[in-house]
Amino acid sequence: MLNGKIMQGYVKQLRIGGKHLTEKLKEWISYRHVIVQNDMWLVNECKEKACFVSQNFTQDERTISARNNSISCDYTLPDCYDLYEGVVHEPNSNTKSKYIYAQSFKMGMERIATPEILFRPSDIGVKSMGIAEGVWNTIRSLPERYWGRILQNIILVGGNTKFPGFKQRLINDLRPIVPQLYSIQVTQPENPDTYIWHCAKRVAEVEDEFGFVTRKEYLDRGLANCRQRFDRNMQV
Repeated sequence: MLNGKIMQGYVKQLRIGGKHLTEKLKEWISYRHVIVQNDMWLVNECKEKACFVSQNFTQDERTISARNNSISCDYTLPDCYDLYEGVVHEPNSNTKSKYIYAQSFKMGMERIATPEILFRPSDIGVKSMGIAEGVWNTIRSLPERYWGRILQNIILVGGNTKFPGFKQRLINDLRPIVPQLYSIQVTQPENPDTYIWHCAKRVAEVEDEFGFVTRKEYLDRGLANCRQRFDRNMQV
């Protein structure tokens, strides 16, 4: 967005997303610990609760290789008896003993390798830019006079941005590839999952007959009607 206009010709899409992460974590857990191939919801919950973005992947990888370390944790699966959702047991905690009927497994590399896929998709064989490269390549495709403004208005939305450490890692990865004369400011809303919906809701509340497409109009003409209606707010 620039001056309230969608810069349609500069919108980029990465070939990696949350489903890729969940699928890979499901594969790792099933191979190393317990079969969860048919429990997508369970693995997704595990991903959201136990994983975080490493600020120094190589260093954390060495840390995890030690028998007793500060990163590996135990994860207890729901047993539908005492426990109806998964629980993370951080190192040196004694909470695991509370759930004697539930099944647990240890998470080490999975905690950091799962979100790392967003920054290095090539780790799982996906030919795509990482988040930082995608952000910078999108910005530098714009006229240079806009770079500074856009770099100071990066907003994180979507469930993947909720991983602890995501914001700082993005800044850290952007800094070496962005010219030093530009400052970088990244904003993380309190509700990244629904932030876009709330923005769209505010647009729809504006008393403007061209600000929205009714359900009937969409069913009659589909996406073509949306494009025609919103063309006035787009820069191609």
